[in-house]
Amino acid sequence: MAQENRGGDHKSKKNEGRREAIRSFLESLKCQESHYCRSKSACRVYLPPELNIRKLYQMYLNSALDNVMVKEPFFRREFCTKYNIGFGSPRTDVCSTCIQISEKIKQVIDDPPTKAALMAQKTVHKLKVQAFFALLKEEYPEMIMLSFECQKNLPLPKLPDQEAYCSKQYNFYYCLW
Repeated sequence: MAQENRGGDHKSKKNEGRREAIRSFLESLKCQESHYCRSKSACRVYLPPELNIRKLYQMYLNSALDNVMVKEPFFRREFCTKYNIGFGSPRTDVCSTCIQISEKIKQVIDDPPTKAALMAQKTVHKLKVQAFFALLKEEYPEMIMLSFECQKNLPLPKLPDQEAYCSKQYNFYYCLW
């Protein structure tokens, strides 16, 4: 008996080139990893907060060829269903040494001894940090400690480096009456 070949899904093959163009565009964007993600497989990455899906779509239209043009709902559906990308502010509680070593590790690809040395350096640094925080947790009965809630302060400029964050010159204070 002959196999039936009528019907079926013809649109997905037609849109495969468009999906590939959207994929290459989105993967070419410079995203920032989440500081709080523990597993590398399901991490959400972040784009600058001044971007949104509509602006990304306009950027895609400016860079795409005529044969891979898509409408905004198609672009939005691909973006929302296939990618774990958010829009947010840069991290503000990251150690500058950790940032520096992590970036060096990302850049070293073909030199395993250098990468191993950098990873060991990062491990030593993290152990020093843990020892420092263990000292901070010790209680002294003769010491009085005060704590202030400063969540509504907006530091200017927004920088991910802890040293720059702590030495900032300006603060914008939200006033709620």
